[in-house]
Amino acid sequence: MNFELPQQEFPELIFGLIAPIGVDLGLVSDKLEDELSTMGYKSELLKLTDLMKEIPSEVSIDTSSHVSAYNGKIEYANDLRSRYGDDVMSVLAISAIRSLRQEIHKTASVNVSPEINLAETPVQRQAYIIRQLKRPEEVNLLRSVYGRQFILISAYAPPKSRLRNIESKQRESLGGLTPEQEVHSEAYSIIQKDEREIESAHGQNVNDAFPLGDVFIDATTKSTCQKTLNRFISVFFGNNQISPTRDEYGMYTAKSASLRSSDLSRQVGAAIFSEYTEVQTLGCNEVPKAGGGTYWEEYKPDARDFTFGQDPNDRIKKEIIVDIIDRLRVNGDLSDALLKEKASTDILQKLLENETLTGISESKVMDLIEFGRIIHAEMCAITDAARKGISLRGSKMYVTTFPCHLCAKHIVGAGIKEVVFIEPYPKSYAKELHSDSIDLDEEDPTNKVKFRPFTGISPYRYRDLFEKGKRKKSGKAQEWHMGDKRPMIRVYFPAYFEAEVLLVSALSQKLKQHSSADVTDKK
Repeated sequence: MNFELPQQEFPELIFGLIAPIGVDLGLVSDKLEDELSTMGYKSELLKLTDLMKEIPSEVSIDTSSHVSAYNGKIEYANDLRSRYGDDVMSVLAISAIRSLRQEIHKTASVNVSPEINLAETPVQRQAYIIRQLKRPEEVNLLRSVYGRQFILISAYAPPKSRLRNIESKQRESLGGLTPEQEVHSEAYSIIQKDEREIESAHGQNVNDAFPLGDVFIDATTKSTCQKTLNRFISVFFGNNQISPTRDEYGMYTAKSASLRSSDLSRQVGAAIFSEYTEVQTLGCNEVPKAGGGTYWEEYKPDARDFTFGQDPNDRIKKEIIVDIIDRLRVNGDLSDALLKEKASTDILQKLLENETLTGISESKVMDLIEFGRIIHAEMCAITDAARKGISLRGSKMYVTTFPCHLCAKHIVGAGIKEVVFIEPYPKSYAKELHSDSIDLDEEDPTNKVKFRPFTGISPYRYRDLFEKGKRKKSGKAQEWHMGDKRPMIRVYFPAYFEAEVLLVSALSQKLKQHSSADVTDKK
């Protein structure tokens, strides 16, 4: 007889929602609750914008319009993050989950022993939905506490659709008295702010948090939202009849290709498929070698960037700025403040210390990417195809990060028909330089090369949900992997309670410290 650990059959599930502003997250949370209900799970919704008000702030929220209210909530959250940490919103959610867990047990049980800590007793078939997360630190903390029990749902809608939604709500909140151009300008401005607040170290950062999703859903309409959520929840609860889509398989392949990259900046992978979903070629960002292809671990001598200890692209960008500083110095165009620094390299260091929106570190010079030795994943895949004599006309490329402008022109020239990506890449000028050939507008299809964001189960959850082994019993197909509907995760010991206590206690201590400091300042 084998030893067996006690396993929770229906563990608590914690869902985090993230979406760019303009996506109807009310629709997403409602549909998610409906889908969980069909699996026998109850749900509790936690709104972070409500929970954050439990902590006082000097920021007041102006509710005179939709955009001003949103701006106020952003500033309120930014203030809390600046004082208590960039993941404080997640700690507030954890504290709320503990309180809800306790209340659920009290409501369900008439006679509860005082010896039982209800806040640390799992609730069977219970889900908590956190609306909404805005920074990667918030996502990472929840993952570190709850592990596979935490599921991040990244909800997407096309930019034009989101802009219309915000304009409509802004117009409605103002009573239709504001000029259309002003409504449009305010709506567009809040979208940019929501994506990433460069001017605030503790601000919104949806651009970096969104790609961390376990599933990417299309929340453009009720039907697309329900369809994509229904499929994910069915797979998550072990439906054997659902297998990967072509997009899911393609992106998982691209992600696996990225893992062989040793690039010092990031790992990017690309996979090109024929119209019949046949793998044509793979690529990752790596240093090319003589004879074709890129370096592998076994190749000697090894000339990858890490063997030299630095990224030449960063070095050359700094050399360009130092060259400009030298020329300004010779022509007498440097300010007295900068002339206090004797060496041009010292001036450079001082300029780079300013990480605000107006600083050199955020300038277009620092966005230059053409001095790297590595070949980008997309170009690696394309040149591999060229070397093998494989035509890419009409093919589809899956890439983990949005292509840069250097890769975009090669994608167009290779005859690739469609590009699917997960992570955005703000440094890319692809749309600006090649608007004649590429199309990012999903609402108005054209004959251009289509660039679109990935929807489906992410590469991070691919094996968890699709690796199931035998799907029959006594020769008959089983609809559900575990015999009935239950989450495709294994939870043996709910160790997350200790982490919850630690984090909630740490926040309580920080609140006391700030409260004492405020009293001292007032004296």
